[in-house]
Amino acid sequence: VLDRLEDAPEIDRASLETLRCYHALGLRVIAGHAAARAVLEPVAAAPPPHPDWAGSFARLELAQMAAAEGRVDEARSLATRVRDDASNDRFRDQAKKLLKDLEKRPTAGDPVTDAQVARLYAEGPGDLTPEFDAAAEGSVRAAFYAAEARLLAGDRRGALRGFRDVHAREVAAWDGIWWLLASTRIGEISAADGNWRSAANWMGRAAGEIQDVDKLDWLLQGRQRYFEELGENAAAWPTPTLLPAAP
Repeated sequence: VLDRLEDAPEIDRASLETLRCYHALGLRVIAGHAAARAVLEPVAAAPPPHPDWAGSFARLELAQMAAAEGRVDEARSLATRVRDDASNDRFRDQAKKLLKDLEKRPTAGDPVTDAQVARLYAEGPGDLTPEFDAAAEGSVRAAFYAAEARLLAGDRRGALRGFRDVHAREVAAWDGIWWLLASTRIGEISAADGNWRSAANWMGRAAGEIQDVDKLDWLLQGRQRYFEELGENAAAWPTPTLLPAAP
């Protein structure tokens, strides 16, 4: 769809490039690193003029994935470019944290593979849960996907325990996305249980974490406010769509 919009007359280029960045972020989660890199690398190499943060966003995402895969020199180079970008400082603090974490935290490569991630969302959890469990102690990403596999399998209680474990960890900069997503999943499970106040609180936490990414914080804040409204008068609102379903 994005490729077709590329040549559409009178297309809002800033909105198109913003969607491209969000698309890459989604691919990182549901398809794996290679798919995300295929979208992000051209943006990092030749950033669009608008939005002015796209180049730094792409480089930071690439740096996080490189760090997670144990490619420390590449991660450091990309993060340094984000930190030193005089044209946009939106992600400067995140780049500084990544560089600091690279110095103090060993990163030998995450055990989760793109094939596992893609199979989880295309085919369902199947026999993936024990594979993720086996790596979960030493990998925040594996712990997140272990919880996600349980959620897709319908084990809401097991998933909740797993997401809470992810959120309770002290995570490196390259694992922040899993901490963030765990917050949203806890919020959605709370909402599915009718705990609207807790759901709203968790969405608020997630929105605060992602505030540097244009408009994604609005999405989470909107979800937060929706849950607050449901808590005040659930009958006045449509039944919410809450949790992912297995393929």
